[in-house]
Amino acid sequence: MSRLLAAAEAEIGTRFVPQGRLAGIGLDCVGLAAVAARACGVDVESREDYSLTGSDYSEMLLDYMRRNCHQVSADAAQSGDFLLFWINKPNKPRHLGILADTQHFIHTNDSVGRVTKTIFDERWRKRVHSAWRLN
Repeated sequence: MSRLLAAAEAEIGTRFVPQGRLAGIGLDCVGLAAVAARACGVDVESREDYSLTGSDYSEMLLDYMRRNCHQVSADAAQSGDFLLFWINKPNKPRHLGILADTQHFIHTNDSVGRVTKTIFDERWRKRVHSAWRLN
């Protein structure tokens, strides 16, 4: 998974763009995951048929993860694994990040407008819906 993590880290600073799929140009959380997976030779589908405002895309996000990854225990998540986060409803994941190490994860942060490496503090840990590893 070091290639996946290196690819994600290379995108730090890339602008947040809804449905963004272009490395170094603009990414959203699914786009970041897809870019990182492709760097490992895994060709994941590109989903762009959702809206970030006013819609419930949690089932689409879960289906996307099931097709491209296998679920692992959140407690067993390793660097390079994907984390789904819930935001408003615990059973509805709405965000995707990549675990960098036990203290950080990489994700697109729309409030700062770019891909960032964020401290994986208790606020984020309690919002982990599930963890996933590339097939």
